[in-house]
Amino acid sequence: MQVFTQLIFKLNETSNHLEAVELISKYFKTVRAKDAVWGLYFLLGRGHVPFIKADELRMLIDSELVVTLLDPVFDREISFFELAKLINDQGFTNFNRSLGQLMGGDVSMLSELSPVDKNKKIPEMFEKLNLLERVFLIRVLLAKFSLVGYDKYAIESLAKVIGTQPGWVERNFPKDWKPDATKFLKMMFMPADFKANLPAGGLKSIKSQGRSVNTIKVFDAVLMYQEQESVGGSVRQAVKSQYTFGIWEGDQLISVAKTNQGFITPEMVTEIDKICEDNIIERFVPVRQIEPIMVFTITCLGVKPSDKNKSGVILETPRILKWNKDKKPKEADSVEKLQGFI
Repeated sequence: MQVFTQLIFKLNETSNHLEAVELISKYFKTVRAKDAVWGLYFLLGRGHVPFIKADELRMLIDSELVVTLLDPVFDREISFFELAKLINDQGFTNFNRSLGQLMGGDVSMLSELSPVDKNKKIPEMFEKLNLLERVFLIRVLLAKFSLVGYDKYAIESLAKVIGTQPGWVERNFPKDWKPDATKFLKMMFMPADFKANLPAGGLKSIKSQGRSVNTIKVFDAVLMYQEQESVGGSVRQAVKSQYTFGIWEGDQLISVAKTNQGFITPEMVTEIDKICEDNIIERFVPVRQIEPIMVFTITCLGVKPSDKNKSGVILETPRILKWNKDKKPKEADSVEKLQGFI
């Protein structure tokens, strides 16, 4: 939630259209899918349906915080983000949970509960949260956490990240759209030719060019090689890195994917390349063999058998999903897992 709050603060500070699009694009690229999909939900101006009435909430939760937030001054004149800044400036605790963690579990399921179960669940949720998270929960429950004026930026940003047109995003995220992290990931990683052929109905039982949208696969792999190539025609050419990732076959790593695309920002590339530079095992210009210490989650649209590759498989449209800084190389997946995808 802290990352999303910081995004809104930065958006409020800029009047530059391109800067706003870049800020939201970076958010979509760097957070987990569950956080991204709920961020998109609110940036599109969703969240206008209350889960509970104010009087009912006051009866359920005996708290001065509820009373304060229902006061007309706080209820109508101060936004959640102004409250968050005010609370933080007073030295209170920050968020412990991300936006996806707060919304993706108990809160999103409230609409499916009976009135009796809902009245039991809300106080239980309230007790688990810290101060800022309780403020957020109250605003969401009362449908007072809706954002206005960011929808066009969000649509343009998501189109930029996916590599498609804003009109395609608008068609696939209609007003009745409900956050779904799995569906969101499938959209993010479909190749451009597939997306261009999608009708207005989006992902509903669609097959294009013999490919099913349900073929997306995810696995963890170790960065093995870095290849640097010059791009651009100027005298001072930029250097762009390609990364080769490997999985385990017994106690040996074998290469399985080569890519530099996906949820990867320029800042991440700089950090990855610095680690590569400091951990070179051997050079095969322009390729460098890197000490196997970095683990990444890789996604692809499908896995096919291949006699040409040592791994026995070939991946369709591999992309970097995230950098698992907390994982050890031995925790990466094996050849058997990828072969099981066939």
